[in-house]
Amino acid sequence: FGLDDEQLVWRRRKISANGRELFMQEYPCTPDEAFIASGRPVFNPEQIVERLGELEGPIERMDIDETPAGHIVTPNPVGRLKVYLPHDPGEGYVIGADVGMGVRDGDWSVAHVLDSEKRQVAVFRAQVHPDYFATLLHALGTYYNSALIAPERNNHGLLTCVRLWKDLSYPNVFLDVSEGQTEDRDSLNIGFLTTAKTRPLIIDRLRAAMREGDIQVNDETTLKEMQTFVVNEAGKMEAENNCHDDCVLSLAIANHIHPGRYMPIPVSDDDYVDAI
Repeated sequence: FGLDDEQLVWRRRKISANGRELFMQEYPCTPDEAFIASGRPVFNPEQIVERLGELEGPIERMDIDETPAGHIVTPNPVGRLKVYLPHDPGEGYVIGADVGMGVRDGDWSVAHVLDSEKRQVAVFRAQVHPDYFATLLHALGTYYNSALIAPERNNHGLLTCVRLWKDLSYPNVFLDVSEGQTEDRDSLNIGFLTTAKTRPLIIDRLRAAMREGDIQVNDETTLKEMQTFVVNEAGKMEAENNCHDDCVLSLAIANHIHPGRYMPIPVSDDDYVDAI
């Protein structure tokens, strides 16, 4: 940065007196550093800034278009689906979705696609009506090898869940079971229900996955939302005023329903011979 020794001494004295995070808030070197200590951030601000500096952007943009054969995923240079990793026909994908009302200046409907290694493969983000979002999720899930889809079923999301499972007969919709429950229920809970109990659970699991490097986030919008996702004065984890958290919540759902990263075990012909 072209600093001289006197400036470096001043910087070190400020950090030693007030801490590195407060220094980056009061004297940021970059715009992103200004978010490091604003509010009470849920996610590690320095980790988010570091990841933002590593991003290379989507490898392709696509969209979901209506054709005579139905809604399908097609290439589109200005599409709403940002793709970060190539589609793998043999991969197992999961999709977490947060459902918005579909009105101008309102919340966004967001769907995150994760692969078996918890890498963020693609992100769909648009302001669409909840019933139509089910149609888009059906096409997106079908494209990604009949991925397991978990829409949030709160409020308008209930319509999305019912239409996706009942009307469109999507074969792989997430059925929610409460934590610690061992008995089968008489009724099926389609999608994921965010409550005062489950919201901190999925956010904490996403925070742990980020901290441990268990998940790879490639989308700039998602990381920007993580920067403004804070603990408010009442102790609730949510977006700061005039900010969104749709990407954070949909990613938290995708991470929550993910079966976990695993390493395949190679089996040779000799192993079968020995077993016989």
